[in-house]
Amino acid sequence: NNFSQQVGLDSVIQDYTPHHYTQNLTTEMFIAQIGEQARQIGQRYNIYASVMIAQAILESGSGSSGLALAPNNNLFGIKGVWKDKDGIGHSKTFATMEDDGTGSLYSILDSFRVYNTQADSLEDYANLITGMPSYYSGVLKTNAKDYKDACAALQGTYATDTTYASKLIGLIETYDLTRFDKPLDYKISGTIYDPGSKEADDNGYRQLTMDDYSNLLGTLTSQLGIDYVWGGASPEQGFDCSGLVSYVYKKALGIDITRTADTQALQGETVKDLNDLRPGDLLFWRHGTDVAQHVGMYIGDGYYIQAPTEGQQVKISAVENNKPDVVKRIINFVPVTEEAKVNTPTPVKVN
Repeated sequence: NNFSQQVGLDSVIQDYTPHHYTQNLTTEMFIAQIGEQARQIGQRYNIYASVMIAQAILESGSGSSGLALAPNNNLFGIKGVWKDKDGIGHSKTFATMEDDGTGSLYSILDSFRVYNTQADSLEDYANLITGMPSYYSGVLKTNAKDYKDACAALQGTYATDTTYASKLIGLIETYDLTRFDKPLDYKISGTIYDPGSKEADDNGYRQLTMDDYSNLLGTLTSQLGIDYVWGGASPEQGFDCSGLVSYVYKKALGIDITRTADTQALQGETVKDLNDLRPGDLLFWRHGTDVAQHVGMYIGDGYYIQAPTEGQQVKISAVENNKPDVVKRIINFVPVTEEAKVNTPTPVKVN
C-alpha cells in the first residue's frame, strides 16, 4: 500500500480556515507560542490568561527582546533572581527604562530573572501575581470582574507606565485574547510513568493532566531557534523534523513514537478536518512521494513548529501557507462536561 492508502488520505483533509488575525505576524506567532500554556496557567492560578499574554507581548516585544530571547527567556521583565528546581539562582543585568510617574522616562541598570525556558517564565509570573495578594489582589479573577479591571490593577503596581492599562486593553481587544480565558472543552486522557509523583499508583503510573498538556507545548516551544541537523534528536545535537517531535513527546509525556516521519505518519488517529486541529497534532507532508517526508507539530491559532531544513533553525510556520497532506493525533482527549468545566481545575491556593 502507498502512503495515501495507509493513512486514508482519499477521504481526509478538508479546507482550512485561517485562525490568526493578520494584524502583526510576529505578534500572532508569539500568541500561538504561549497561548495554550497561558490558558492552563490562568485557570490554575485564578488570573486572566488574556492579561498575562498581553503583558508578555508588551514587556517582551512579542518575544523579540534580548531579555525574552533564549537563553534569558524572561517574558515579563521580572527583576531579581530566579531559582530553578535545584535551588540555583539565575539573573542578568540589563538596561531598562522607568517612568517617573509623570510620563517622563529615565534609564537605569537592573538585575532581571533568567529562566531555563519560556514556560518557566510564565509559571513564575503567575507565582509572583498570586504570591503577593496584598499588592496584586486587584488582578485576580475573584476581585477583577473582567480583564479591564485586571489591567487597571497592574498600572502603578506592576509597571510605572501611566498608559500601561490602556496598552494592555488594546492588545487584548486587537488580538481577541479573551478566548484564552475560557477553559477548553476537552482534556488530555491517559497515563504517564512518573514513579516519583504523589499521584502515581503502585506501578509508578498516574493520570495525565492539562498541566502535562501545557508541558508538551512548553517543551516544544523551548526548542525554537535550535539548529537543524540531519539525524539530530536533542537540543545538544540539533534537530531534524522527526527528531524534534519524537524528542518532545518523550521528554514531556514519556511517549515513545518512532524516529522517522514516514513511520510516525502511521501512528495515532487520523484527523480528517484541518479545522479540528488541536495543539500537539502532528502534520505531515509528502513532497511528491507516496510516503511522508516531513513533519511538524501544531501549536494552535493556525501555526505549527518545525525543524525545516539544512541551514535553518526550529521555527514557527503558518498552516495556511503549507497545508499538510495528513494529520495524526498521538494523544487521547475526552470531552469536558459543563459541570467539570466549572469545577476544575482547582485554582492554586493563594497565601
